[in-house]
Amino acid sequence: IKTYDYEIYDRWGTLLFQSDINNKLWNGKYNNELCLDNIYICKLKLQYLNGAFHEYVNKIMLSR
Repeated sequence: IKTYDYEIYDRWGTLLFQSDINNKLWNGKYNNELCLDNIYICKLKLQYLNGAFHEYVNKIMLSR
């Protein structure tokens, strides 16, 4: 994998978190406040060494 972009959204489409090749992890917060236990949408966009792109979209559950 050459590059990747990882994004987490709430159900209304607000971007809560974004990470790139630096491997930053989501701490479950948005604007320094804890997000509610809920279902969130995650998008993973990959670019492979051969130049091909692929995007995965899935749901994740935040639970403490």
